[in-house]
Amino acid sequence: VTDGLLRGLFWLGLTFAVLSLAWPTQFFPLIWGALTLILEPWNYRRDKRRSLIGDLAAGVPGRLLRLLVAGLAIGFIWEMYNIEARAKWVYTVPGFEDLKLFEMPLLGFVGFPVFALDCFVVYQSVVLAGVAVSEEPKRDVLGLRPARALITAAAAVLFCVAALLGMDRWNTDSFVPQLKNFSLLEPEARAQLTDTQYENLFVLAKSSPQQIVNATGASPSAAQRWIDAAQLATFRGLGTENARLLWKLGIRSLDDLAAADPDRLGRELREIAVRPRTATSKKLHVWIAAARRASSSR
Repeated sequence: VTDGLLRGLFWLGLTFAVLSLAWPTQFFPLIWGALTLILEPWNYRRDKRRSLIGDLAAGVPGRLLRLLVAGLAIGFIWEMYNIEARAKWVYTVPGFEDLKLFEMPLLGFVGFPVFALDCFVVYQSVVLAGVAVSEEPKRDVLGLRPARALITAAAAVLFCVAALLGMDRWNTDSFVPQLKNFSLLEPEARAQLTDTQYENLFVLAKSSPQQIVNATGASPSAAQRWIDAAQLATFRGLGTENARLLWKLGIRSLDDLAAADPDRLGRELREIAVRPRTATSKKLHVWIAAARRASSSR
């Protein structure tokens, strides 16, 4: 391990970070691993025992390999829970939509082991900086510095709040669909469903027309229309607003969505959507492909 190698790894990591932030569509995979490359040289210089490079230099790769395996295992568990969650990540990765495990394109699982390395390396860096508690205090070179740790903790809280607000603004595409703001149903229909178990749209989506008829006295055709609307709003994180836009374009059921052309529907949605992200073609491909699978399995 030479100074030249350490400098090269640092600049490579910085290049990865800049490319992924400046041109995310082309270089987004590079964000995974960027922190490892940036911080590992610093960790190595401060305390080789806390460095993965130090492990490799000593011919002891076990910790690195365990982290990679653990990251893959945790990623598998995450996606296993994510696929059935109502509040979920829906991945739109160009070119990788057809080969998935759970919600994640198969190649996406490569990111989890590398992310585990990032987490480990960042933790070791903040321990070495004296702003986090070590898992093995006797190995500390500097020890915890309370004043520095307090400032860092405050900065971390502010960063997390900003990140959550940013996610709601730019990443969150829909919220829990509720009957009270479900404009696909006329006020009379919402009134009929209120105070019944079917005011929960997820329950309504899984019901049969006869059950709705028995509970509300609605006609069978009206009950089927309500179920179709609820299925659309609760499907793959669509939400009531996206369902409203699709309804406006004549997409009244999952079968209608399955039969739609994603590119044409995307163009039509962009003409009526307020939020540009609502109508991205990548999302339309995900929704329509899933609707086709759902229709074919019925």
